[in-house]
Amino acid sequence: MRIKTRETKKDSKIKFLSTLCILLYLFIFTQILLYKIEIPIFLKTLSSILFNIPALLTFIYLFFILKNKGYLPNTVDSSFLAQHLRYFKKFCNRCQMYRPERSHHCSKCNRCIKKMDHHCIWLGVCINNDNMGHFVRFIFFGFWSSFILFATQMSFLLMNRDKNFYKKNVVLAVFIITTTLVTAITSIITFLFFKTAFRNVMKNVTFLEKEKYVDYQMFTNNEVTNPYDRGVWKNIRDVLGDPRSLFLFGRDSDGIFFEKTYECDMWPPSCKEISRRREIQYL
Repeated sequence: MRIKTRETKKDSKIKFLSTLCILLYLFIFTQILLYKIEIPIFLKTLSSILFNIPALLTFIYLFFILKNKGYLPNTVDSSFLAQHLRYFKKFCNRCQMYRPERSHHCSKCNRCIKKMDHHCIWLGVCINNDNMGHFVRFIFFGFWSSFILFATQMSFLLMNRDKNFYKKNVVLAVFIITTTLVTAITSIITFLFFKTAFRNVMKNVTFLEKEKYVDYQMFTNNEVTNPYDRGVWKNIRDVLGDPRSLFLFGRDSDGIFFEKTYECDMWPPSCKEISRRREIQYL
């Protein structure tokens, strides 16, 4: 079991370093590209501004994602727990602690996570209540910078298609063509990630909750309204914060207490619990 844990941590570090290397490669290569290529100065300046600002924001939000891991404290003040016991109904046998709704125990982090969305294997951390907003911003600006870089490279390739540039600068041409393909793939992937993540934000549902709800529907063929869905605007503010900050930082949810449209012990309902209740009913 210990060997498996070490291998998992090693794989996680390799994937994170691979992601970081790709980001650094695209960022550094873009600076070289904008310096080397011959395009109108206005287009070069505009491309530099439109790329560098979101690229720098991407690295900033990556730092905040890694910093805010959303770990629940192993010890909770007894008076606080007694006062808010109805919010801490689940008990984690591994951490030996009560935890609030929407929290889960991550087997890779070996900790209970506040409003856990999923464990990101490429970043090596859990996407949770404390960094979900930063994650959405990270993939949004990652898509933006990748798309701008792709558009700049395509413009350059089209402007030089009838010239002898490729014969005179073989190495640079190979790098540009390769990076164009990489940025095209990166743009598509980050766009799909952002689309999925933002759709969940608008519905105030996590990836884990969505997966469990699908299982619940298959098990019962029933539909249950999401109690956390309080409307698109409020849902977005819970994750991305005050719109006066242009959603660039902040959040309105603490990951412990959640406003709901109706009271319920668990959402989505557990299929195991439903099965147990049915067995009791027919005893």
